[in-house]
Amino acid sequence: RIGKRPFLPASSSVWMGQGGNLTSLHYDCLHGFLSQVYGRKKVVLFSPLESPNLYNHSPFSAIAVKTRLPADCRTAPPEQYPRFYRARGFEATLNPGDLLYIPPFWWHQVECLDPCVSVSLRYAPTSTELLRANYLPLALREARQKIDALRSASAADVNIQS
Repeated sequence: RIGKRPFLPASSSVWMGQGGNLTSLHYDCLHGFLSQVYGRKKVVLFSPLESPNLYNHSPFSAIAVKTRLPADCRTAPPEQYPRFYRARGFEATLNPGDLLYIPPFWWHQVECLDPCVSVSLRYAPTSTELLRANYLPLALREARQKIDALRSASAADVNIQS
């Protein structure tokens, strides 16, 4: 537990990869601590406020947590993705023993520079934190999907009874 934030062991994981492995730009809805155990990783981070410049998908999309940028966002052609080059990002290289905090809804891309082992520890955000950044559109999308599922189920019931 960190304050009121419970630790989520089921959402935490061990990451192993070879040099060159790349996790493309995305965000998570949880607090994350990325602990580098072995090898080095390069992490590119962007604030949720940069979302329009990152060619994010609609918040109502099933892939809202990803972007339309190439797998390695740093190779995005400027003529095709001009707004990306306006985004203010941060870059860090993690070495063994380093710990990086990744806040909820912060966009990040991770690349193994060497054979790597890292551990991510995840914590649930508080209800106040969930009202920030991209959460509301995601919650609305989920509610819409549930309503659509209920409508489909109701329509199927009507067809069966007819």
